[in-house]
Amino acid sequence: MAIVLFSMHYASSTLRLDELVEIMKCRKELGQTVMTIYYVVKPSDVKRQRGYFGSVFEKVCAGRSVEDIEKWKQALEEVTEILGYESSIWQSEAEMIENVVNDVSNMLNKAAPSRDFDGLVGMENHIAQISSLLSLDSGDDVRMVGIWGPAGIGKTTIARTLCGKLSDSFTHTAFVESIRGSSENDHAFMLHLQEQLLLMDKKVLIVLDDVYDLRQIKAMAGKTQWFGCGSRIIITTTDKKLLKAHGVDHIYPMFI
Repeated sequence: MAIVLFSMHYASSTLRLDELVEIMKCRKELGQTVMTIYYVVKPSDVKRQRGYFGSVFEKVCAGRSVEDIEKWKQALEEVTEILGYESSIWQSEAEMIENVVNDVSNMLNKAAPSRDFDGLVGMENHIAQISSLLSLDSGDDVRMVGIWGPAGIGKTTIARTLCGKLSDSFTHTAFVESIRGSSENDHAFMLHLQEQLLLMDKKVLIVLDDVYDLRQIKAMAGKTQWFGCGSRIIITTTDKKLLKAHGVDHIYPMFI
């Protein structure tokens, strides 16, 4: 098993880049398991070598052969196709680290992997189907998509992963985590949620996680007109009736 931890300075070392090439070779030829973690860097910046990550990569490429540069670029592009942990979309860094440690421990002990890691590695089909419902190429419409299923099935993991993979297509992204239990009264609840976003009239990707009350949806995503053209709102819940009551027609059911 290989764990690749990307940071803004990852590409400053030719040794790390050469090691990544070997890791991806082992994955392809030997079926080696690879876990990816993105710490304060976007997967899209790693894949396309842009932003600060790209400037670091450009410096390390100076004086290197075209062959070396191309194999590094190919490895960076291939590794970002693996669903992984992205620190920016976790509300708690400690929680993310705990999940990573548990998953690594389970895999090394040949135990069944935790549900969170299973969601990252084995849910490509779910991701593809929900992406189809989001219909990002459909134009300027604003669309709400519900992810409905029992507690613990992996809805939050999928929503986090989608947020990370699709964030580059939006002006702003917001993951409002664990809405359940976050309100003490209606007024305070609405203020709390609205302060987290302040993204009206922009093309945004918003995830409302663990919704259990219709008032929560109305407070944050009452009308599609609140958001800019092309915006997408993902709502995870255990209650399908809430989605129907709010007029959410695109619903993805998740069950074991």
